[in-house]
Amino acid sequence: MGVNRSDLVSLRGLRGYPAVTVLSPLQRHRPGNSEDRVRLRNLADHARRRLEEELGSRESAAVVGRLEAGIESVDLRNPEEGVAIFASSTETHVLNLPFSVPERVVVNDTFDTRALARGLASRPRHRVLALGEKPARLLEGSGSLLAEVHTSGFPMFVEGAQGEPLESGGFASHSSRSDEQRRQFFRRVDHALGARSVSDPLPIVALGTTRDLAYFDQVTRHRDAIIGHLVGNHELTPPDRMAALVAPVIDAYLAKQRADTLAEVAEAVGSGRAIVGIKPAWECAAEGRGRVLLVEDGFEYPARVVDRRLEPAGDADAPGVLDDATDTLVDLVLEMGGDVVFFEPGALGVHGPVALLLRS
Repeated sequence: MGVNRSDLVSLRGLRGYPAVTVLSPLQRHRPGNSEDRVRLRNLADHARRRLEEELGSRESAAVVGRLEAGIESVDLRNPEEGVAIFASSTETHVLNLPFSVPERVVVNDTFDTRALARGLASRPRHRVLALGEKPARLLEGSGSLLAEVHTSGFPMFVEGAQGEPLESGGFASHSSRSDEQRRQFFRRVDHALGARSVSDPLPIVALGTTRDLAYFDQVTRHRDAIIGHLVGNHELTPPDRMAALVAPVIDAYLAKQRADTLAEVAEAVGSGRAIVGIKPAWECAAEGRGRVLLVEDGFEYPARVVDRRLEPAGDADAPGVLDDATDTLVDLVLEMGGDVVFFEPGALGVHGPVALLLRS
């Protein structure tokens, strides 16, 4: 399965030692290669040895078995950019990731979701609504990876008189009722889109013929979520081709989001509605005051947490040190219901490399 913010919420809520996290990049453009399988086995062996040293082979057997089952379930014939395996003595979660992650094995009393939080924030998810009658489709994903939605009523076909899906045809082109039939159909599409968006709101790119886009615009309740339109019939377009088509729209949307957020910070710093620097940002985020975190890519900050405050640490590998408090801060802001926007190195200027917009 893929990953979204609700997955992070669920994973963070699972507590109890040992909770094992294994992260690994994959070679998406070399499906079926042997290196990925070897890498995953080596990471699993590393986790097994640590568990057996700390707990003994009998006490660690259950979690080791679940971890190995998770490793074996990874589909390396159709890999994505990375994979995360979370295992405890009672459950296993395998998440395919549309972004790369560093090799990492963590054994703790909670699962390590930092890399997932950063990946989701740097590669925001979006929806693609391909309007049509044979059928209307919904896809979700991030970056170059889109997946077809097969729930919530999608894909959706025009219905016949008895409510049956007319998969072999659409509206009669010269029917006097066809205009209202199209509106009714696209109301159904919009309703299904709304039901899915309630728990997981995402920006939407709408694709379709000029006619279908116009009919949908008459009935939709999601104009504010639609960030762009592309004209064309995409009832049969493969997801990878669809991702390439919408990429410029997503890039433009993200560029505007960054520009707007940076302008807001520049105005808000003077009035106390934003702060600059990772240490004050950490304290405010821990109090639940962070609305939007701004981070420059590549900035790392090894640190200790002392009395809920960050103290810089010279050795990222020393006991008790967060190897990168930036990742943990990203995770914390998202956990508290905030958002995160990433910038090129140096793009924040005097307000970088970390700034935080505060809740009012």
